[in-house]
Amino acid sequence: VATAPTVVLGSPRPSPTSGRSGTELALARPTFVHATLFDVHGRHVRTVEHRLLPAGRHVLVWDGRLTNGEDAASGVYWLRVTAGDVEKRAKLVIVR
Repeated sequence: VATAPTVVLGSPRPSPTSGRSGTELALARPTFVHATLFDVHGRHVRTVEHRLLPAGRHVLVWDGRLTNGEDAASGVYWLRVTAGDVEKRAKLVIVR
């Protein structure tokens, strides 16, 4: 019997986007989630989530801004989500 995955990460929507984007996250049980965005050079640009989330569906929202509050430049970004001992990644494209 196959078991359901403990963490499911959807694709960012919309992507490409000119700003705000949301990514669905489903957790089978309460899990500490750390979600961060990186540019194509691997530089950290923003922390999206850093807390314990209950089991169920969630939406990780990025407003398209960098940590300093400036709009992120056009380009490719990677969302890295660590939930417990599981790591998932999703690609997001910004077009300004």
